[in-house]
Amino acid sequence: DKDISKLQRLNSEIFKSLPQEIKSLPKDTMLQLKSLLQTSLKITGQTIQSRLENLVTNLPEGVKNHPIVANISSNLLISMDKLLETPMKNILYDTGVLLEAKLRAIAELIRQTEQLKPTLKAKASEIDIPKEETATQNIIRLFKRLKDAPEQSLNDRQKPISRQDLNTIKNDLKAELLQLRQIILNKSKDTIESQSLKDFPPAQKETTLKVINTLIKDIETFQLLSKTTDSFYTFIPVSWKEIRDGNLAFKKGKDNSGNSSYSCRINLDLERFGKFSAVILMVKGDFYVSFNAENSHFKSILERNALNLQESFRAKGLNLKTVNVMEASNASVDLLERFESLENLVNIKI
Repeated sequence: DKDISKLQRLNSEIFKSLPQEIKSLPKDTMLQLKSLLQTSLKITGQTIQSRLENLVTNLPEGVKNHPIVANISSNLLISMDKLLETPMKNILYDTGVLLEAKLRAIAELIRQTEQLKPTLKAKASEIDIPKEETATQNIIRLFKRLKDAPEQSLNDRQKPISRQDLNTIKNDLKAELLQLRQIILNKSKDTIESQSLKDFPPAQKETTLKVINTLIKDIETFQLLSKTTDSFYTFIPVSWKEIRDGNLAFKKGKDNSGNSSYSCRINLDLERFGKFSAVILMVKGDFYVSFNAENSHFKSILERNALNLQESFRAKGLNLKTVNVMEASNASVDLLERFESLENLVNIKI
């Protein structure tokens, strides 16, 4: 716990010290910073997914039945068998990494809505990746304002804010964890919520708060990784017994000819097959896929199914130009790293 706390404080200090223009940092410093942030995510020895599952499982029944907890367990942590039924975009959009970006967008819409200002007054400048407790309080207050918004105003098509806009933050993991923490701290004035905490032993409450705080800090570490790599970098919120760890990063850049390029890198650490990486690159509508497998048997499976992958792309009307399958020891794995090269990318501000 002490080591985790030290790293979390260090991450906070790093964020405060970062220059406005991240790319002004030397490349070596950027790589060291990225490595430090990734290390801090692994120090607990458990993934965010497993800690979330344990958090929900160990809550008292009164708290476990709360709508926030039900939403986390059923909608924000998708089981592997339901993954294909759920749009991946929705799953990744609600991991919490984009919360402040959503809030800034909502706050800007609020500022543009004169009729709603008395109820929904908020400054976009107040909403950012939390550096102090006051920022968290601003988020909680904004949620309450949004929930209290007049329904007729939200349904008025002439207004720039909609129910769909509000749902983008109401169904967000970081937002739900922040609110759950407030409830457990017994800062809610809701008598029903207070009643649900009556059988919550103080020692268990303290342990639960530690878990929630660590989860929030880990999400904020992914926000830092997104900022320092100019990408959207997040964990994969899927409940999957086979996975030990998993994350992915999306980037936008340009190729040597100035054409826009888009890449996605997926990193998995699987129980049966070890570490595995996939990089998907799209340039001018064409796709290039590279796999890197630690396990030789898994590499063979990927090679055997490369043609099926191409046919799947074709069935969707997409053109998959090449599929490469490499071993971890293969020197051509540098190709994967070049797709993430900071020099070849443009900024995406989260």
